[in-house]
Amino acid sequence: MKKILQLSALLGVLSVSACVGTDYIDDPIVPERLSIFPRINNLPAFQEQVFSVKYTDQYGIEAPLEDIVWSSSAPEKVSIDVNGKAKTIAPGKATLYASKGNLQDSIVLNQSGGSGNPGANDTTFFKKGVFMTVNTHYFAKGGVYLQTVNGITQVRTAADFGTSAGPSVYVLLTNHLNGSYSVTPGSNVINGSSAQITANKLSAFSGVQSWTVPGSVNPANYKYVVLYCVLGPVFGAAELKQ
Repeated sequence: MKKILQLSALLGVLSVSACVGTDYIDDPIVPERLSIFPRINNLPAFQEQVFSVKYTDQYGIEAPLEDIVWSSSAPEKVSIDVNGKAKTIAPGKATLYASKGNLQDSIVLNQSGGSGNPGANDTTFFKKGVFMTVNTHYFAKGGVYLQTVNGITQVRTAADFGTSAGPSVYVLLTNHLNGSYSVTPGSNVINGSSAQITANKLSAFSGVQSWTVPGSVNPANYKYVVLYCVLGPVFGAAELKQ
């Protein structure tokens, strides 16, 4: 009987060890990675473009990453600031780097022609903001940009963007944070009475997304970006600044 008990105990230990071993084997480990986004290689003279990064950890899971260090191999041709906003200054190309510790990614950006001097065809409007929570039942965080490049205006969220989930959450441009908003689902609507425009519906509740604003809209007329649910509550708002 004693031998049988000893054998059972040994099998139990082996069984536990096998489970532990399996746990380690089943968890794939991959290199951490930084990826610059968007992956573009050409920008007209005196144009600006905001870049961000996507970070994936050792398990291949995308996660937020702060304090990215941006640099340019030729800042006299293409400059880039601490927030990832690049600008073409002189003919030529430069390699742009995004770094965090031992992690780094790069892209080569060329000036793709243009007038050589700022003009109507090169005009770029740029403002940015940070989403703040305005309702205790919901949250909103991360950066947002409003910019016009080559005559196309877009609202774009940064990689650190995140908000509460909702059935129909829209991005609005507006001049006020008080009063109610009106949204027509599935369409771009300008509401003159409240000076607002519906950019579009969220396709995800985190990460980089962009929406094109109708060409008839002057982006300089708007002061805030608001996250608004058609059921009523405002999730968050960001004040746009130069």
